[in-house]
Amino acid sequence: MGPTLCVCPGGSGTIVRIEGEIDVCVADRVQQLLLRIMHMHGPRLQLDLSAVSFIDCAGLRAAMLTLRHAELHGWSMHLIAASAMTRKMITLTGMEGVLPIRDQDGDSGTGASGEPEHLDYYMIDPSWIQCTRRRSPRAVTYRDE
Repeated sequence: MGPTLCVCPGGSGTIVRIEGEIDVCVADRVQQLLLRIMHMHGPRLQLDLSAVSFIDCAGLRAAMLTLRHAELHGWSMHLIAASAMTRKMITLTGMEGVLPIRDQDGDSGTGASGEPEHLDYYMIDPSWIQCTRRRSPRAVTYRDE
């Protein structure tokens, strides 16, 4: 099973929390989903990678290309939280300047916990047709299988 993308649209931008592994096998699909989410929910994306258990260079590349696409269209994408594994890969690859971790208010920095506040979601199955509500009707979860 691939990663899960949990989406919570809000006034300060759309928060996307990715759970699971982002590797070379799913990185292109994750990038496509992030771009689709930006087109659907607005030009400000806040990416939460605090629940990513594994990420490789292809996963970081997907995030970087999504950021570059956003900037070319006058949009924004910020990394607001990252797991220890993600932080380590960002450091090892020298991408701290490209993918800085910001808090939800937009300040650069790692933050105390690296975890954003709790958010509520509802689920969409892999075909993205049938919806089942879970807590809040404002958020969406994409599960790539």
